[in-house]
Amino acid sequence: MNEIMRKTYELIDVLEDSDLIRDLEMYRTRIMDDEVLSTLIREGNSTKDEYVLLDIKRRLYLNKNYKGYMDKYNELMYLVMDINYRYRKLLGKGSCHR
Repeated sequence: MNEIMRKTYELIDVLEDSDLIRDLEMYRTRIMDDEVLSTLIREGNSTKDEYVLLDIKRRLYLNKNYKGYMDKYNELMYLVMDINYRYRKLLGKGSCHR
């Protein structure tokens, strides 16, 4: 197996065992078990009204579990973006059609 692929799989294994992923899963479970939060999220996903959506987001962010989830989610996304940036820098655009 290519060394880059092997190291990438090792990175994924480390991420899966990290506190970041454990916290993300913990917050997700708490949110899914909270009927009020689940209802607000469903309403937010189905509304087209910007004012209603802003009110729902405000109410969601008042909940410590939702806020914790979003903080961990953003941290993970920035980490993934940084990894992707580094791969692009090393490997180029990745297009076979040049």
